[in-house]
Amino acid sequence: MVCQVPVTIAISDPSVTEGNAGTVNAAFSVTLSAPSSQTVTVQYKTAPGTAKAGTDYTSKPLTTLSFASGETAKTVNIAVKGDLLDEDDETFFVNLSNAIGATIADAQGVATILDNDPLPALSIQDVAVAESDAAGVSLGFVVTLSPASGRSVTLSHATQNGSAVSGSDYTAKSGTLTFGAGQTSKTLAVPVTGEDNQELDETLFLNLSLPVNATIGDTQGQGTIQNDDGPPSMTIADKAIVEGNTGMKNLNFTVTLSGTTYNTVTVNYATADARHRALVRHGRNRLRGEDRKPDLQPRPEEQDAQRRHQGGYAPRERRDPPRRADGRDERGPGRRPGGRDDHGQRSLVAAANARELDVVACSRNN
Repeated sequence: MVCQVPVTIAISDPSVTEGNAGTVNAAFSVTLSAPSSQTVTVQYKTAPGTAKAGTDYTSKPLTTLSFASGETAKTVNIAVKGDLLDEDDETFFVNLSNAIGATIADAQGVATILDNDPLPALSIQDVAVAESDAAGVSLGFVVTLSPASGRSVTLSHATQNGSAVSGSDYTAKSGTLTFGAGQTSKTLAVPVTGEDNQELDETLFLNLSLPVNATIGDTQGQGTIQNDDGPPSMTIADKAIVEGNTGMKNLNFTVTLSGTTYNTVTVNYATADARHRALVRHGRNRLRGEDRKPDLQPRPEEQDAQRRHQGGYAPRERRDPPRRADGRDERGPGRRPGGRDDHGQRSLVAAANARELDVVACSRNN
């Protein structure tokens, strides 16, 4: 009588590198501890672990595996799918059951899918924003992960002063940023302090560091706070002083800006007598469409020059020209007493206006 040695069944734990595309097989080896004189059968079926059926491998339903008499090894191949996603190594299972002609010594095989994809890279974009006059404006730094990762990615971030200073121009920010699996973009908001003072555009920085499951391609983003305030206006105050009997006194004129500015402000100034000021004001009125004459009469020397130009010069005192018996001016029709005629009067006004325009033009050019 021949005694049959008990036969047992076991399954291996294979490892496979996934590849970038297509499929590769995870080969599970199912073995008998000894040859059998009869057929041995066992059923197997896949089960997910950290790897997902359909995404990472092709599942198998309950299937029967047969060993003919004398056979001791069989291979079960499960297709593993390639991808370009950086991820952790993953596992799935093949479970044995319902053996006939043998007993099961090891009922479960564990397959490990080894990832072969490089770490994704992190980068940060530069950003600019108008500061506004009130709170509520932020610099939105966009942090990008490329390509997407199959695992969680974390990194540290912190602001750094440039020409902008934390506390007065913006609110400092630091912490940890996390990308979930599959996420590729995150925004970090840095609040900007609003103000109404004119100043130069200012900059600050957001630095990235200490990445986990990623590399950093661009470690620093620059934020620009753009000034949105116009230049202040400038005014000068009138000033009066009692002159005194001897010596000299200073008239101190105060020049004022309407608001604070961080830029250098310059202005030219020069003294002028009251007559010049009146002419300038009249010129401004004419430019505005207001045809108002300055509150100004020709000086005595100008009157004398005008009379000489017209003939019949009579400085200061009035001298009427000779008259005919009928009372008319001997110098001709249209003449008026004092050696001035209609044309002469208009000439005087024209001369005054020409002076005013000269002053205005000079003022505009300067």
